[in-house]
Amino acid sequence: PGDAFVVFAGFLAAREVISLWLAFFASLAGNVISSLILYFAGVQVLAFARRLEAGLSGPAIFKQWLAEFTSESQMEKTGLWFQRFGFWLVLVSRFLAGIRVFVVIVAGVSRMNFAIFLLSFSIGVCVWNTLLLAGGYALGENWELVLEWIRIYSVTILSVMTVAIVVYFWLRWRKSSPSGSITDDDSR
Repeated sequence: PGDAFVVFAGFLAAREVISLWLAFFASLAGNVISSLILYFAGVQVLAFARRLEAGLSGPAIFKQWLAEFTSESQMEKTGLWFQRFGFWLVLVSRFLAGIRVFVVIVAGVSRMNFAIFLLSFSIGVCVWNTLLLAGGYALGENWELVLEWIRIYSVTILSVMTVAIVVYFWLRWRKSSPSGSITDDDSR
């Protein structure tokens, strides 16, 4: 929904209802403020996930997966990953609908260097919002076409990611399931 407002702001700027610079800086400020809230909430998300794992009484596999994702060793791996690739992860995530929120939270959980996070996020927002504002500005009365393109782009990205996540968990389940492992008898 936030992208729609930015595109519409481009349309309004083209009609000289608002300043293009005002639209740009307002969208930048809104995005940065919301990302800071999520970044600093990341530690709370981890604490919540650990409490959830401790109190989970459903299937053991879900408790096991949650325990693995919130373990200290996993947090160390994630932290190292964000130290190496965090700048690019945060920057590119801005262009991946549905992922951008989670990357910001994980950056906070992994305690990614705050200055690098803020710089990377701001660059990503500037590029993305410039594209959205320019689309709304250039298309004028047809600004809603940009929203349709964004919808198609978002659905495609989310579909690919959903399939990848399902395959990942299916492979994990097959690996941990006693019936999922191949025995010597099965390989003949």
